[in-house]
Amino acid sequence: GATVYPDFDFVFAHYDQLFDGFSQSTDLARTINDRFARHQYYNPMYQGYTNSGMAVISSSVMQNIYESAWKTYSKLDVGSISVGTLGESLSSDFDEDEPYNREDSKVLTKKLLTLISEQNSKVMVSGGNSFTLPYVTDIVNIPLDDSGYKYSAASIPFIGMVLHGYLDFSGDAINLAGDYRYQVLKTLENGASPYFTLAIENTSELKKYNFSYELSGYYSIRYNIWLEDVVNTYRELNNALSDVKYSSIIGHEFLTDDYQVVKVTYENGISFIINYELTSKTVETDGTEYTVSGEDFIKLNADGEVIG
Repeated sequence: GATVYPDFDFVFAHYDQLFDGFSQSTDLARTINDRFARHQYYNPMYQGYTNSGMAVISSSVMQNIYESAWKTYSKLDVGSISVGTLGESLSSDFDEDEPYNREDSKVLTKKLLTLISEQNSKVMVSGGNSFTLPYVTDIVNIPLDDSGYKYSAASIPFIGMVLHGYLDFSGDAINLAGDYRYQVLKTLENGASPYFTLAIENTSELKKYNFSYELSGYYSIRYNIWLEDVVNTYRELNNALSDVKYSSIIGHEFLTDDYQVVKVTYENGISFIINYELTSKTVETDGTEYTVSGEDFIKLNADGEVIG
């Protein structure tokens, strides 16, 4: 009964083989000095940008690549598809004969997403750039927290306020977060779905590629280690959020001066008080006092009574 989203990458070329129909000279984007564009990421260890090993595909050929793949994929009658990188990456192409700026690329990406959404009943992307929202049904890896920069006093669940009740979305994988419980509470505050990255076999093989951009982040994904936590976290969040799945967030407020206890209210009257502190906190809202355990939450009905 599960929905499967096989993932296709039409933004980055991971490898190229002879006679595969892909040509670097015509299909890769160019930099302003006419070199093939390469995907780079910030590496805090070197305090600079590092080449990931992937090349950037020109937005002018992405639809051709998709249509070629669709000829085979459509025969499987899956009904759903993931095109993760289309939701988070947008590149220009400084080809001398046929240049495209990022606005041109956005137009071409929207055209491709239109076709994909017409041919697949469910479409998933990663990141969720705003221009992709009309064409997708599911989004993963949406930022649920603020940047954490020095002058950031607190964060609000802006993404949750915009999307909840309209699209299914999740933050980063909870089991890969630096603070598991904090990520669970942020998922609750945004009304997001729980999201985990897991593998059943060959997880030890990933240790051989600890310098790989794509694989280095999967340092703890063994299925049998996480199974109990995954089940318990799913049940906790499902019991809390099932009543508000199709409701919009209409209120968010901080109940303490240090911004560590928040209240989130939905249009159907249900609300949550979430305590990010390690110790219990007693707060007052709407004339009633509530005590919330450390790193925990309580659920209230429209009359302010604790439920769940």
